Amino acid sequence: MKFSLLGSIVLAAAPAFASSTPPGDATPDAAVPSPPDLAGDWRMDLYVVSHARIPILGTTTILAQTVFQATVDGEPGDQVLHTQPCKLDPKSTRPIAKTIVPQAFVDHLPRKDVPLRFSRTTAGAWHFVGDMQPQDVGWTRTMFQPTADARVPQDREHPAVLDFEGDG
Repeated sequence: MKFSLLGSIVLAAAPAFASSTPPGDATPDAAVPSPPDLAGDWRMDLYVVSHARIPILGTTTILAQTVFQATVDGEPGDQVLHTQPCKLDPKSTRPIAKTIVPQAFVDHLPRKDVPLRFSRTTAGAWHFVGDMQPQDVGWTRTMFQPTADARVPQDREHPAVLDFEGDG
């Protein structure tokens, strides 16, 4: 199994995938190279920065690194990224509080499968995007929309409640 750093969700492929024909010098019969084949197993690191307003303490910044086991399959140009979270490590800028995410929670986060979209820059380099979309944690947005009049579900049996690790 090969593991490489995939980087963030949006990554520019190495110039090795770039066309050897300089921009503007393309001829009508010039072959357009195929998108790179990213098939295989990868490590993907996702960094999320969030800000929490805490009464009295003020605003704190939290940097969360999530490590995923990622697999890409399909034909070049029509590939799918499959991700499974392996580790979640949040770090706060305030030493007064520490966020701990139990491994059991991470182990029960759902797998995501997203199509990869390939495009080329004017310089000929390949880029791809795999949009992971928001991850619902706690409740499902499609089943519950918090408003001024509606509170976040308190009952674990509420149909909108997500309980990935099963601890209630």
